[in-house]
Amino acid sequence: MSTFEERFWAKVDKTDGCWLWTGASSKGYGYIRSGKKNRIAPQVSWELAHGPIPTGMCVLHNCPDGDNPSCVNPSHLFLGTQGDNARDRNAKGRASSRVGVNNGRARLTERGVVVVREMAGQGMTHKAIGEYLGLHESTVRYAIVGKHWSHL
Repeated sequence: MSTFEERFWAKVDKTDGCWLWTGASSKGYGYIRSGKKNRIAPQVSWELAHGPIPTGMCVLHNCPDGDNPSCVNPSHLFLGTQGDNARDRNAKGRASSRVGVNNGRARLTERGVVVVREMAGQGMTHKAIGEYLGLHESTVRYAIVGKHWSHL
């Protein structure tokens, strides 16, 4: 019986550049079954090459020939925060079309987010901004810290 690592690398086509995942995939990203759980192929590749992924970190692609989600070449992978991942995703055109005002639940416009952030920069509390603009405090807070509207 083969080990998990052997099973993993058997599903990789190692070329001179990107190492392409040939196993199961979803939205271009490969995955492999480990026990009762599916694991994302680039994350597994990172862990096999470098060890565990630190808590709160994501594995991102930096392929020389452009974005390639099926690549599992450890030299084309790097660690980043959730924010780094969102910025990387947006820069590569992988952002959902339901961001900003296209999200049906949006309570702000892009200009509104700029105003909220300016008000916070002037020292107003999230609660005071929310009361002034008729927004819930969490809507204000998420716009300011970038949990929502991170593309701005």
